[in-house]
Amino acid sequence: MLCFAEHVESLRRLAQNLPRQILRPRGSPLKSAYLLGSPVAHSRSPQLHQAAYAQLGEPWQFEKREVKPEQLASVLEELAGPELLGINLTLPLKETAFSYCSPTPEARAIGAINCLRWSDRGWEGHNSDGQGWLDSFHEELGATLQGRKLLVLGAGGACRAVLHKVRGQHPSEIVLFNRTPERARALAQGVERVAAWSDLARELEPGCVVVQTTSVGMWPYQEEVPLAWPEQLPSGLIACDLIYNPSPTLWLRQAAERGARTLDGCGMLVHQAVRAIEWWTGRKPESGPMLAALRESLR
Repeated sequence: MLCFAEHVESLRRLAQNLPRQILRPRGSPLKSAYLLGSPVAHSRSPQLHQAAYAQLGEPWQFEKREVKPEQLASVLEELAGPELLGINLTLPLKETAFSYCSPTPEARAIGAINCLRWSDRGWEGHNSDGQGWLDSFHEELGATLQGRKLLVLGAGGACRAVLHKVRGQHPSEIVLFNRTPERARALAQGVERVAAWSDLARELEPGCVVVQTTSVGMWPYQEEVPLAWPEQLPSGLIACDLIYNPSPTLWLRQAAERGARTLDGCGMLVHQAVRAIEWWTGRKPESGPMLAALRESLR
């Protein structure tokens, strides 16, 4: 006859061999979320998503898959179903996705989709990037954009997302910079101005916010900077870079050395994920554990 300790050990071994579906709590189906794009090997999204699912007490999984635009239709057909939690999209799929979903007004206004969900109505597409950046700005800096001059570098999808959200924050002025001025002019609305790439120093003023949305300075080209800062910066300047690897970028370190407050791209990555998870599930995870997991993965 088995003694009590042996009986417990036999039950433990039996439990280890049971399928995960049998072990999961009732009402908590095993679902998966995905990051689709190319390349995705460098992405830290799995670390921050798993931190979010852990705090929600869910056994969900997050995977990244290399997907090119011509593969998106077949991959979406494969993933559609009740086991899907949701999908995050990165380059080069953020515009391709419009062909396969019903976009939210936010996604349509930005012209890019960074998350998808499946329902009996089919695929829906949304964009949480702009709100993610704004959430990060408010949470990490405790500052407001109201009444501040805003200078934005770049003209890509990330720039469009940020502009869409900051226009409603009542900055005193928005000035756009891009090496190809025509691209910046295509984004400008109302009284927004386009300035020459080389005129950044002349446009700076006390309390202004400079947002760098290009990929210049991203790993593995971390020794590059989009523009050189002048030796003296106006008081109260805030420098923001959407890049999260490296964190901070050389450009942000140079701004900090000149007395600026800085904001890297880690918070935006975290908060766009927070908003995506909330859109998928109706539940909003706390950003703190996710940010900690992301920064730990970047060490």
